[in-house]
Formats: sequence, structure tokens, C-alpha cells
Amino acid sequence: ETKKCARALRSRRNLLYVFEMPNTSTFIKMNHTEDVERLLLYSSRSQRDLRFYDDSFENANGILQGLTIDFMIVGHLDARVAEISVGGTKSVGGMQQGRWFLIRYDSETLSILHFPSEQKLFLSGGSDDYYYRTLTFFTVAFADLYYYKADLPEEMNDHSEHDFSYLTNFIEDLGTAHKHHFANAAYTALRSSEPGSNNSFKKIDFTEVLASCIEEKIVDGLMVTNRVTPDNESKL
Repeated sequence: ETKKCARALRSRRNLLYVFEMPNTSTFIKMNHTEDVERLLLYSSRSQRDLRFYDDSFENANGILQGLTIDFMIVGHLDARVAEISVGGTKSVGGMQQGRWFLIRYDSETLSILHFPSEQKLFLSGGSDDYYYRTLTFFTVAFADLYYYKADLPEEMNDHSEHDFSYLTNFIEDLGTAHKHHFANAAYTALRSSEPGSNNSFKKIDFTEVLASCIEEKIVDGLMVTNRVTPDNESKL
């Protein structure tokens, strides 16, 4: 058990070193699959679905993914976030292909985030089907590194998001920002598309875009009159 704990602490230290590197892009190229796989054994898992477009709306999903990642890395002030290299062609933690991020909330707690590359279809049974991606947060505190989650009794291993207020806040902020990113991605994709390109909204996606827009009245009314002058009086 002592050796397991020592290896887990070393993996945690290896990952956190990303925040000390002057050149983060160099660190991203380093593969940390082994460190991540080890810490996942000690982690609690939380998930959040984020709305995406289907493939018929060209470029919008790429723009939306970029906006979401930029917000996590730059726009969220309560946590430090960096991308790390994990897996390659190998599946890690049962996750599909995607990108991995390290989130540090404070000196004690961090999350390893999996951001999938492809969206899934939610079937509502009607006309309200939509696409989404599930972000998975593997959260581990310093004190968790002394035992595997699988070794705990079931009642002690039942963690939820409210156990970690910092994680809950991060997920809520991400969800709030995503509504605006969803609309922004559609606008940017339409503005940057070539004439004749295939960019089409589904009705349910268009409704979602409008939900994040603010209705602002520009004018209350408009009066149009014909001004009669001596020069044009005979023409009226």
C-alpha cells in the first residue's frame, strides 16, 4: 500500500508540473497516460452534457469546441486549466477519443477532464432529437491517494458533485457560458461560410440559439410622411 501511495503521489506531482512549465506546449507533447490511468483509480467521477450541432452544420462544432476550451483555459478565474497528452490511439478510463485537461482548484484538489471529439444523438422519441457531448470529470483530492475507490465500501464510495463545491461551481459556470458559445458558434459559422455551402439549422437548434439571445427593441414606431413643396406639388 505504501508503494501504491508513493506512485500515486508521484503521478500527481508529474501532472501538476504543467503549471510550473514556462512553455506549456512543450508539456502537452509529453505523454501522461500512465499518470492519468493511475490517478483515475482514486478519483470520483462526474459528468456534464453540453449541447452541440449535428454534422449538417459545417464548422459550427469546431468553433463551439474552441470557444468552450478557451473559456476553460482563459475565461474561468477560479481554477487553473491546462491541456495534457493522454492515450493517443489507446482508450483511457473507458473514454472515447478526445482531448484531456488538468484542472487545479486549489492546493489539495484537481480534476482530470475528458472532452470527447464527437457528439452523440439524444433520441427524444419525437422531433426534438439533438446532439451533445458528455464531459467527464475525474476528481481526486490529496487525501484520496491513500486508497483506491474500488476498495471502499459502496456507501463510502458514493460521491456526488455537491461533495466538491469548487467542481460544482466550475461545471455550472461552464454550462452558463456554453449557452452563449452555442449561439456565437452558429453566428460565426454562418458569417465565415462560403456561398452555397451546406449550413442548415435544425428547428430545435435554432430555438436553443434564440433562447440565449436578448430581445431589444430598436424603435417604438416609425412615421412616414410626404413633404409637399412647390417643386413637386404638381407631381402628387
